[in-house]
Amino acid sequence: MCVHVLTPTCIICGGVEEKHLLIREKAICCTCEQRLVTVTLDDPEYFFFLHQIPKLWIDDMSSPPDLLNHTD
Repeated sequence: MCVHVLTPTCIICGGVEEKHLLIREKAICCTCEQRLVTVTLDDPEYFFFLHQIPKLWIDDMSSPPDLLNHTD
């Protein structure tokens, strides 16, 4: 009997990679993980990532952090 295991979809790009990072049972592909850890504030992708990361809290009882209104 052949068993097929579904590979989770990346919450950032929507792609599917066999290797991925799981956070709160949500997948981030290796490509997005690498881009995420190297992105800088002046990079146009920064705001894309900023809007994608709250997807980690979707379908969860907790609320996403307010990343856009963060103050130090």
